[in-house]
Amino acid sequence: MPTPTVTEFWELLARSGLVDAGGIRALREEHDAAVAGSGPQDAPHVAHWLYTRGAITRWQAKRLSIGNLGPFFLGDYRLLERHERDGDQLVFTAKHELSGRTVTVVLLNTKRCKRLDVWTEIVQRMKAAHTTTNPMLSRTWSLEQHQGSRFIVCETVAGVTMTEELAQLGPLQATRAGVLVSQLAEAVAEIHAQGAVHGGLSLDMMRREPPPGGVERTGRVRLLQFPLAGDPHRVPLRPWRDDNEMRKLGRQAAYVAPELLHPEIACDQRADVYAIGAILYALLSGTPPCQGGDAEKTLRKAAFEGPRPLEPPQVSPEMAALVAYLMDRDPARRYQNGAEAAAAIAACLGLARGAGSIASGQPASQRPAVVATPAAAAPVASNPFAVPEITVSDTPSFVTQSRPEAPAASKPQVPSESSAVRARRRRA
Repeated sequence: MPTPTVTEFWELLARSGLVDAGGIRALREEHDAAVAGSGPQDAPHVAHWLYTRGAITRWQAKRLSIGNLGPFFLGDYRLLERHERDGDQLVFTAKHELSGRTVTVVLLNTKRCKRLDVWTEIVQRMKAAHTTTNPMLSRTWSLEQHQGSRFIVCETVAGVTMTEELAQLGPLQATRAGVLVSQLAEAVAEIHAQGAVHGGLSLDMMRREPPPGGVERTGRVRLLQFPLAGDPHRVPLRPWRDDNEMRKLGRQAAYVAPELLHPEIACDQRADVYAIGAILYALLSGTPPCQGGDAEKTLRKAAFEGPRPLEPPQVSPEMAALVAYLMDRDPARRYQNGAEAAAAIAACLGLARGAGSIASGQPASQRPAVVATPAAAAPVASNPFAVPEITVSDTPSFVTQSRPEAPAASKPQVPSESSAVRARRRRA
């Protein structure tokens, strides 16, 4: 596609709908005055100038400067920036036009969604994520459709990954690490109680929000969940499908349960428990477990050797035994779900009564546990290829919320086309 001329660029900007006609006239006059006498201009220079003025975003400027008209809108959402992700989804930071709120939009792959098993899994995981209320979990608000496109709207979580924090600041003190991972296990337990699995737990999925007053490690830690925790189209839920994807795992491999080396085994709640243990191991030691130089070596080390044991004075014997149970290579010997893991971690830290000691090497049947029976998975709509007709409104639930709390509705919403969308289409 040839680079547009300056005149063509301004015409593209007008057609994009990003700036109204009056705004374009004012910006063009301001630009012409600013560059007067500085020589010929081209489309990329004009786009960059508009970006520095805050009229368009960096991603919008890049697309327009090469003659690409977008689209820059998806229903009621103005797409601001695109984020690179592995998988068939497209992830954008977006602005909800009616409320002005910044959200994350995950655009689903239309072809993949035509598969019965894929769409069924998306609907079920969407319902489970939408229902969760644990404050550590990122909020998943609505499943929507516009002109044949299906997308999920969720919370934008700011902050650095816990991987970055660990690299910069080193391991956490044992009690602080235990408390944080106890909170993580409670959050995962709520996902498990919905009959779902996270399937992508790692320090990269955990974000430390900007700390109050700039004090290090005081910001709230959040956990990204569906659809931000991996490719939402993945069925069955596995970290990789082939050798090429395995090699791309990188540091994520340190959190993958060893049984997943078998190509016929998918992630289950016990795989999440292993990842919880690996996260605790990394926070205590400063290094993710079983790292072997590349993803395949890391996975094989986890499967055939297991992590190097944590020992005093690095951690207490009780904490070392806890990590060993969480990360047992045999999934049957681990705590079986997030609720059991959370209870064991709390008992180790003295945060709960009646759980007993975990350091005595009891067999699996005698390990301390508080078992929560997972709820049955939400039923699938009779036509799995239809977006669930649950609640129809002009705005998703987050519009009326001052902060990301659990919405009143317990199922995803499918807003109808709003007046703002209709008006924008008439203008086009």
